[in-house]
Amino acid sequence: MKHKKILSDYTRQLGADGRESYTYTGPRYTLVFPPGKRGQMLLLCWIAPVAALALFLYMGFLGTEGTYTTYIALPYISILMPIALLLSDAYKLTIAKESMKRAEFERSVAQMRRCTIAGIALAGITLAGQTALIFFAGVADPPREWLFWFLCLALFSVFLWFFYAQKRVRVTIHR
Repeated sequence: MKHKKILSDYTRQLGADGRESYTYTGPRYTLVFPPGKRGQMLLLCWIAPVAALALFLYMGFLGTEGTYTTYIALPYISILMPIALLLSDAYKLTIAKESMKRAEFERSVAQMRRCTIAGIALAGITLAGQTALIFFAGVADPPREWLFWFLCLALFSVFLWFFYAQKRVRVTIHR
């Protein structure tokens, strides 16, 4: 459905030689930053996923019981996909022009927001699972399990902080 919307943004034209050409006539999206804040936001777009990746990797090397429990391990491992997409979106925003077509906007800014929400949800599920493991299943090494829990809380906080930072950026749509 989204692809049909993007395709409808192009107009087909026949040239004098009979060849078809397509011209983009859809809306243009511009991110509105206060003066001098574009660089800070791009830096934030890089710092958030790199910090999340560092936390993710450190948590994985702890070797806690939680990382061997399915209801904790699956959402934990799934967090890697939003982090990877956030890194690719940060790259896309870094090389993006001032004004973006709908497809460019969907593949960078909109995807970044969706990935951040997915990261919040997956980190929250991992946090809840780890909490249940600590309190209800009993663990052999509680300090290590609590460290994993606090790192998961930090990961959740990074995603939440980045989400609120994204909400402050206005998007202007023009034709």
